[in-house]
Amino acid sequence: MSADTVAVLYFEQMKQIITLSVAVAGGTVTLLQTLLQDDESRALAIAGVSLLVFAVMFALVVQEYVVERLGQDTQSMQPAFFVPKWLRAPRTPRVERAYFIASVLFFAVGIMCVMSAASGVLE
Repeated sequence: MSADTVAVLYFEQMKQIITLSVAVAGGTVTLLQTLLQDDESRALAIAGVSLLVFAVMFALVVQEYVVERLGQDTQSMQPAFFVPKWLRAPRTPRVERAYFIASVLFFAVGIMCVMSAASGVLE
């Protein structure tokens, strides 16, 4: 399997995490208005939505890294907006993997919080 194919699959995996996170967060926000009325369920739901937002942010960063890596040989990649050098993370495989792991962990814990909040309603 070529490196380009692996990068495309990696990019698609991040896209799936983003899609699922946004869908679950949106559904949870809807449930906050109707079903999740008690304080414990609301707190868990809000925590879950917050974690899912972080999962989306980290997945987008990983996607940016993949695009930069793929575009290295074809063109000069510049950041889309100004970010001070002291705020930029180094573009290394280790940092990319750390962002990937953070995204997956935020996604998993966010889903668990949302499910816990919903299970309190279903009882």
